[in-house]
Amino acid sequence: MENKDYLISLVRKFASEHKAVNKVYDTYINDKDLLCFDIDIKINLPSSFKKKGQTTKGVRNIEKAVFEFPKEFPFKSPKIYLRDDFNRNFAHINPIIEKFNPCIFEGSLDELIQQPLWMDGILDQLVDWLETSASDSMINPNQGWEPMRVDDNNGFIIYDREYILLKHMEQKTFAFEVMYKKETNFLFSRILKEGEDLIESFKKSNIFCFSSADISGEYTPNNIKNFTELVTFTKKNQIQSFKESVNKNFIELKREGLSKLFIALFIKRPYKIIGTNSDIEILHFAIELKKHTKKDEIHQNATVQILAGFNFSDTKLLQQFSGVKNTIKDKQMITQIGCGSLGSKIAMHLARNGNDNFILVDNKYFVPNNNARHALFSSSLIDKKVGILQKAMNELGLNNIQIEDKSIFDIVNIGTSSEDIIIDSTASMSVNNFLTKQTLSGRLIHTSLYHNGTVAFLGIEGESRKVKIIDMIAYMYHLCTEDNEIAKKITNTNISYQSTGQGCGSFTTICSDATISISSGGMANFIQNKIDNGFSTNGELVLGQLDENNLGMKWKTIGFEFLESQTIKGIENESWEIRIFQHVLEAIKKESLKWNDLETGGILIGHISIPTQTIIITGQIEAPEDSKRGKINFDLGINGLSQKVKDIEFSSAMMITQLGTWHSHPNSSSTPSSIDLRSKKQMFKDRNNMPTVCLIWSQSGFTFY
Repeated sequence: MENKDYLISLVRKFASEHKAVNKVYDTYINDKDLLCFDIDIKINLPSSFKKKGQTTKGVRNIEKAVFEFPKEFPFKSPKIYLRDDFNRNFAHINPIIEKFNPCIFEGSLDELIQQPLWMDGILDQLVDWLETSASDSMINPNQGWEPMRVDDNNGFIIYDREYILLKHMEQKTFAFEVMYKKETNFLFSRILKEGEDLIESFKKSNIFCFSSADISGEYTPNNIKNFTELVTFTKKNQIQSFKESVNKNFIELKREGLSKLFIALFIKRPYKIIGTNSDIEILHFAIELKKHTKKDEIHQNATVQILAGFNFSDTKLLQQFSGVKNTIKDKQMITQIGCGSLGSKIAMHLARNGNDNFILVDNKYFVPNNNARHALFSSSLIDKKVGILQKAMNELGLNNIQIEDKSIFDIVNIGTSSEDIIIDSTASMSVNNFLTKQTLSGRLIHTSLYHNGTVAFLGIEGESRKVKIIDMIAYMYHLCTEDNEIAKKITNTNISYQSTGQGCGSFTTICSDATISISSGGMANFIQNKIDNGFSTNGELVLGQLDENNLGMKWKTIGFEFLESQTIKGIENESWEIRIFQHVLEAIKKESLKWNDLETGGILIGHISIPTQTIIITGQIEAPEDSKRGKINFDLGINGLSQKVKDIEFSSAMMITQLGTWHSHPNSSSTPSSIDLRSKKQMFKDRNNMPTVCLIWSQSGFTFY
């Protein structure tokens, strides 16, 4: 109590020292057994009203305010009331309650009082509100019309705003079906669309819609408690024949066994409603269908409840609240391949941003262990992962969610438009290799996790697939040859696994839901950034490593210019695509020019993908010291070379290996000589007939053979 007394005295001190406070009155206890005190506030009226001391809307040069302190003070702010007869035809008031409680702050006063300014912050906001009222400038036409506040409501109603605006305003639909239920004195309700079924435990009723005949530009107090007051309110807002229409249908409503009738008033305002593209404000009420004592109509004192209206969840609402600039829409599609732990989370993050138009691809069923890490959960549902993900997205208000509950290998068309996004979250090398060989018009994105989810990989292919996922995976393993720490994580074979059932192939890695969520959130943000701002023409690799405290990921982004690519024939006339990073070509060029007119060379290293018949050159090893250079020949040495190759293969888990050799032709073209061709043939035999590639660099270009 002593601390409370001290704080109240401090509040009074702040008030007495505030420049706009004229007088601070003694404390008292009100009828709610709460401590209060009043203050007089000096209002800087517009010059035209100063002599009179009052504006045309009744704001005075001295206004009294009551500070009512709750039991939870100082953790909750005092309630502020103005005089009971203060004009309520202003925005930013809560007109439902009996006492005049102005809305002086956009956020919570309970939070404002916790800030460093403490009571000064609240006093400043109160004075600003009163002076804005005095100048009658609560509404800024450029911002739009401030909707009537219904914070202290008797329930809420959920509806599709665009749907009922179209149906009522354009198609003149008068009534819709509503489902509702009541808990104590609070109503939960929702307007049903055509064909929607009633949810169990909900009752059914109707909602009648009425629209104003003309613009209503005045704030009319919305403190309605009975039918008579609602009738008066409708007349003030240019709505005609409201009472007559309701009473005309009263007997039929009672015959149907309805006890409540819902009302929606479509009031035309001078400006667009803030947060919408319409000048129609929709206010909601529920009327008790109580019969008049003498007539077959509603009793004049029938209870009316004020309801807060909320728009259905849809792509626009999700985009508005997530703050993203753009969403996938129209003919664009996101194809999510793999709807497991990582894929489901990425897809749901993007869906909650308002992105519609998904194709969900996965042929696996949701099983009990999926509850540990999947974006969704179920203890008893037997359905495929794409099925429950589709249902969840539909419940978000997304409409174009297609599913392909079969293997990716059985799907003919993927990413057919250049605007499409294909996300592969299968963590499957076979799927990645399959996609490498497909003709895709859209952007392919690969997401995967390593080392029990502590390393994250996100790759985005370059324009026209001139940088491919397979290139970036090879580059990641090349990094392992240069960074021991990342090599330990990416190539570690001592990963923890857990059996998910009986039989072969029923194992999954051990990793918490929180760990996957850290990665999936970052990945989804990166993808959304591309949807917002456009994709780079280059390829992009994003590698994340979980920090030492498991609090977040340390991300590194690497951009790749287009890889040079040529197709060569193998020993049995088969085709091999040879791809080389630009930085490797630059290193070869630099090394060649360093030796002027002498031939030089080195070892090519990189990744061999036999399933895709692709060789990716990720780097080169400089020639050993015992190499010999001449104007017409180059002899590659061997000192230390074998060990270097073994070290590279070990640190990359055999993903990076020796591919062949390169040498320069400073004095001729890059066409291989007969000696070059014989040397490669012998190298192929020495490598136990493993795919082998050689490169010749010259001033005019380079050649693979």
